[in-house]
Amino acid sequence: MRLETPADLPQALAELRGKGVVVDPAQSSSWYFEALDQAGARVGRAEDPCMLPRACKNPVEIEGTKRAHNPRRGGALPVPALVATEGQTNPPDEVEAVSRLEGFREETGR
Repeated sequence: MRLETPADLPQALAELRGKGVVVDPAQSSSWYFEALDQAGARVGRAEDPCMLPRACKNPVEIEGTKRAHNPRRGGALPVPALVATEGQTNPPDEVEAVSRLEGFREETGR
């Protein structure tokens, strides 16, 4: 297996002539299917076998998620910020929303 830059990808796919390649249609654009077909590769469609293992978290990742969503720390931060925008005709953009959240975090020590 090797990684390719976006510029080198078309040539790398062209080198797969006559080889079997499996592509996940839920995760890949039609460009890959077209490029592989044009290259003469045998294209199979199947779910990415790495999806479930990547979704399974180890104990360290689970603990980090719990800490990040602890209501005393960060999980409850969006609520006051969302309430503050209620009824506004021009709600904040992403940058302003983040700024508000950071301000609330500083005020509350969360």
